[in-house]
Amino acid sequence: PDSAKVVTAGGDKKLRIWDREAGAQVCEAQVGTAQLEDMLVGVAWPTANRIISVCLDGRILLWDVDASGAATLAATVDGTQGPLTCLACDAATGALIQAGGDGFIAATWPDQAPRKAKVGKSIQHILAHGPGFAGPPEAWVFALDDCARNLSLEGCVFSGEPVAIKEFVVGVAWLDQQETRAIIAGGKNSFHCLGAGGLEWTKPDAVSRRPTSIATSPGTGRMAIALERPEGMVSAGVQNSQFDIHLFNIGDAGSADGITPGNVLQGHLKEVTAMKFNPAGDLLASADSGNKIMVWSCSADGTATLAIAEWVLHTARVTCLDWLAGGRRLVSGSLDQLVYVWDADKPSDKIKIAEAHKAGVSAVVSCGEKSFASVGNDGFLRVYQID
Repeated sequence: PDSAKVVTAGGDKKLRIWDREAGAQVCEAQVGTAQLEDMLVGVAWPTANRIISVCLDGRILLWDVDASGAATLAATVDGTQGPLTCLACDAATGALIQAGGDGFIAATWPDQAPRKAKVGKSIQHILAHGPGFAGPPEAWVFALDDCARNLSLEGCVFSGEPVAIKEFVVGVAWLDQQETRAIIAGGKNSFHCLGAGGLEWTKPDAVSRRPTSIATSPGTGRMAIALERPEGMVSAGVQNSQFDIHLFNIGDAGSADGITPGNVLQGHLKEVTAMKFNPAGDLLASADSGNKIMVWSCSADGTATLAIAEWVLHTARVTCLDWLAGGRRLVSGSLDQLVYVWDADKPSDKIKIAEAHKAGVSAVVSCGEKSFASVGNDGFLRVYQID
């Protein structure tokens, strides 16, 4: 600030302070462990005793500067390199787990400092555990290298080797009530069952068209798979708009033959982008790339009927859904930057959260009956409390 000294930062992962008159370096500080993500991409010296620098992975570093010009790291503020695309909540610890295209996954606890782990590939899905899980806190992470990784939340470190799915992961959900097996809907129309030891079974050509979304209710033995529309035209010049939801019955989760087809739900005229069963399994919410959210009432005999069709206040693609813990209120997020909280018992009642994320909402997750979180393309994680 007094023009007597100059600070520089660069690709060598070091912060350097120079004396202008002497033309010599007076301080050198290494950032982190000199990994690629520690590269400095910007620096500012706003006051005599404070320097601020930014790392390649989005971290903001605050440095204390003494009278001699020596700099010491005072604090670190974690950030991201870009959009956050997925979010999950571990029920046992309350940890929020978020990730995006920068290849890092972060865990944020209510009473601990956030921690990060590096995958190196863009992360598309995170599957965390609900309150019924008896094992140690963990989550499954799915990246664009078509692999699944087990993340221990006890230290935010990956355990074991990555499990190769060898197929794009469209979506993933728990298959059994104990949450020891997950079912993966693949981009090549296959189902894969993932257990603690790796892939337990695979069912090729499980559906006739590419899936776009998946949801399960292990307690009621239900699974829903949304499919792309069939190719071709329904009449001259009119493109097919049949975006079906196929219901399946979960019998034996340990066998591919234990997943059997059930009814087909029709009503969406745009690609189904998100689905979620409520905790009781008697309601299925589905949303599409237009703006429509539908709620289906599921009966014990395996049938489902449309219960709510008037939730159409979003003005763009609905990207995410989740039910709050009581199972009657639904949270939705969209590229229109809005978050809505809907009430299945009072369909005309709603809570609107404007400008939740500047570039669009990418994921929402329930944290309780009156709390939920969201992430978006602006790279922010937000937590909400509602009445």
